Amino acid sequence: MPPIWQDVAGTINLKDATADEVAVLSSKLFKAGAITFEDHVSLSFAKNPDNDQKMNFIDHWQERQEEAVRQGASHDDLNDIIRVQSILGFVDSFDE
Repeated sequence: MPPIWQDVAGTINLKDATADEVAVLSSKLFKAGAITFEDHVSLSFAKNPDNDQKMNFIDHWQERQEEAVRQGASHDDLNDIIRVQSILGFVDSFDE
């Protein structure tokens, strides 16, 4: 496992973070080659009207998945959401 994962995990609490903080995390992971460009875009442009407002990004992406299922999202869209949840969950696992 590349050390970038542990390095970035020590810089953020994904259960109490701003969208800007998650965008910085995403940028670091992308530049290190740990995530795809598509995942970087998804993480960097999360639906959050106030980038300075702290929120629980683990819960946020779980809610996005539940909403997508309710709305009959495509298989590809659900896979994108689940992939982002996996990234966030992996980063968060270092914080426990």
